[in-house]
Amino acid sequence: MKVQMTVRNLTLEHETREYVEDKLSSVQKYLGALDDSSSLMHIMIRKQDTKSVSDKYFLEVLLTVAHHPSVFAEVSDIRPESAADALHDKLMQQIEKLKRSHNRKPAELPSDYLEVDESAHEGEPITKRKRFSKLRPITEETAIENMEMIGHEFYLFLNSETNRFSVVYKRKDDDSNDSYGLIEPLYDLKDIQA
Repeated sequence: MKVQMTVRNLTLEHETREYVEDKLSSVQKYLGALDDSSSLMHIMIRKQDTKSVSDKYFLEVLLTVAHHPSVFAEVSDIRPESAADALHDKLMQQIEKLKRSHNRKPAELPSDYLEVDESAHEGEPITKRKRFSKLRPITEETAIENMEMIGHEFYLFLNSETNRFSVVYKRKDDDSNDSYGLIEPLYDLKDIQA
């Protein structure tokens, strides 16, 4: 598994950087048969001045495993080392979900479907861009499973039933944990290009 680390808004000591990388890359041994040479872990550490003393360091990990949905987790803490410990635990939970999903059926997303562009300049309103390529159409149910797998509140996908881009999202107005919404356009792109 390849490991890439991006550090923003701070200078990280060598020992701290090594600790974070070692701690997070240790999840590789739990991937087992899912891991191969194309697996990639991208770690981003950034420092942000916030009103909360306990949220100084933000750590994000995007783990891409061939032929499976990406695993994403993020945490914030007062120290980068303790953030790495908490992030390790979150990653382990996501990997367990991925393994359960792997045992049920093959995933439908290729490992190279996501390109993260972090070249935005400071002060711009958009600080991260995600470009998707080679998206395969999937069902709404699979989109919900993928959204749950990566731990997000919403998920953009190419709907296999309508052949249009759609978004599933978790609804907040309900006490139930399994209430979802769907956003989809009523027209095709070709209809508005005329």
